[in-house]
Amino acid sequence: MSRFLGRRLIRAVLTVWAVATLVFLLMHALPGDVVLVLLDTVGAGSPAADKMREFLGLDRPLYVQYFDWLGDILRGDMGTSLLGGYPVWDLVKSRIPVTVELAVLTILLGLSIAIPLGIVAAARNGSWIDLLAMQFGQLGISIPNFWIATILILVVAARLQWLPPSGYKPISEGLGTNLLHMIMPSLSLALPLAAVMTRVVRSAVLEVLNRDYMRVAHAKGLHPQQVLWRHGLRNAAIPIVTVIGLELGYLLGGTVLIEEMFFVPGLGQLTVRALLNRDLPVLQGVLLLYSTAFVLVNLVVDLLYGQIDPRIRYE
Repeated sequence: MSRFLGRRLIRAVLTVWAVATLVFLLMHALPGDVVLVLLDTVGAGSPAADKMREFLGLDRPLYVQYFDWLGDILRGDMGTSLLGGYPVWDLVKSRIPVTVELAVLTILLGLSIAIPLGIVAAARNGSWIDLLAMQFGQLGISIPNFWIATILILVVAARLQWLPPSGYKPISEGLGTNLLHMIMPSLSLALPLAAVMTRVVRSAVLEVLNRDYMRVAHAKGLHPQQVLWRHGLRNAAIPIVTVIGLELGYLLGGTVLIEEMFFVPGLGQLTVRALLNRDLPVLQGVLLLYSTAFVLVNLVVDLLYGQIDPRIRYE
């Protein structure tokens, strides 16, 4: 176990380093000049632009900038925002709780739909419920989340006025108020997630229904629902946990369009603002955080496999 964990940690560190290097190179390959954005109307060859470029360190060779940036990252310094002058970490850490809350609500909503629907569809394979579940899965995968968000804003918020159309209220101002503002963003992300998970749960449960241990459980006289939920779901959990890990890593990385559409002050919105303003330190810091979160989530998922199925051995 310790050897496996050591190898996975080394691989995770190398992955994050590779992504960080790629992010740095891509940020400096973007078209446009950040100095012109900061100075607005001043020309690229003006003395003011040259002084600004020297002040930001952009006049140095690219490899020097890279190693300076990497050294700062290793010391826990993500740099300073070019626009506001705030430390990048301060900007990022204020957005993390919002994105984590949105991700958790999305996962909970998605699983509350997908697990019951997928299990019932597998148990009644070929029935109208199974057909309905498969159609829901196909439709949900085909519809992008920003289209669902648009419909929710137009119908639920604008026409019916059941929920606020946008904005965010922290939990400190009241859990009810917070949830009212988070329902539509979470639902916009949860429906496509539920569609994917419904198909995964159905396929995984169908695969274990005819296994020997399921027949033994039925032969012992256990209730069919107990056999299905207690024995079937647990043995079908590995592909389900795998997909949940991938989706959670994606959600923790920030859902750019949804956060921007609903004015949710999370990492996704911060990414959009940094990209539009060419705030390279913020953009590099956020993308580095995305990759780190994704790698860590997948590491946790790998470790969960052994807890779910004791037959799995780490070597």
